[in-house]
Amino acid sequence: MYFFTADLHLGHDNKKGGIIEYCKRPFRNLDHMDQALIDNWNSVVRAKDVVVVAGDFTLHHDPELVRYLYIRYLKGNIIWVKGNHDHWLRGADKRHMYIKKIDGQMVHVSHYPLRTWAGQNRQRTWQLHGHSHGMLEPYPNQWDVGVDANNYYPVSMDQLRGLITQDDTAGEGRRVMPDENGSYIQVRSGSNCEGQLAPAYAGNPA
Repeated sequence: MYFFTADLHLGHDNKKGGIIEYCKRPFRNLDHMDQALIDNWNSVVRAKDVVVVAGDFTLHHDPELVRYLYIRYLKGNIIWVKGNHDHWLRGADKRHMYIKKIDGQMVHVSHYPLRTWAGQNRQRTWQLHGHSHGMLEPYPNQWDVGVDANNYYPVSMDQLRGLITQDDTAGEGRRVMPDENGSYIQVRSGSNCEGQLAPAYAGNPA
C-alpha cells in the first residue's frame, strides 16, 4: 500500500511563528505534536507499506539527529521529496519530484502545488503536494496531502481515489477528515492556518 503525507514540521518550535501557532494545530506543545504525528503515522502504515513524504518533514538540519529523533520510530519504506524546510536531506534523497504509476494511476508528487503538470488532462495524472497547509481550494486531479488538510494522518491511495475529483466541479473545495466512526468524509475547505479552529485531535491529550 502507498501512503502520502507532507508538512509534518517535526521539531518546529512553538515560539512565535512556530507551526502549532501558525496553523492552530490542536496540540499542547511540540512534544505532544511530534508524538501524535508519529502515532498517527504508525496507526495506519504497516512495515511493508511505502510512504511518500512531499516535503517539510522537519526543520532540523542534521540527518543523524533526524534519524535518531523520528525516522527510526516510523513504519514503512519512506520516499522523500524535498520541501523548502528540508535542509537535512542529502544526495539522492534531495529529489524535487516523484513520478510513478501506482496500481494503474499515474501520480506526480512535489512539495509545491502545480498549476499544470504532465498527463494532467488526457492521462488524468494526479498531482499530490504539500506546502499550502490546506489553504488552497482543490483543483481537478490534485490533492494537498499535508497533515493540516488530512486530520494529521497520512493518506492512502485507496482514500485518494475517493477524494480526488476528475472534472471541473472541484472549485467548491473539500478537505478530508475521519468522522466519529473512522470513515473519511468530505467537508468544506478552509485552513487552520487561516485562523479557523483546528479539527479536534482524537488522540490521547495526556
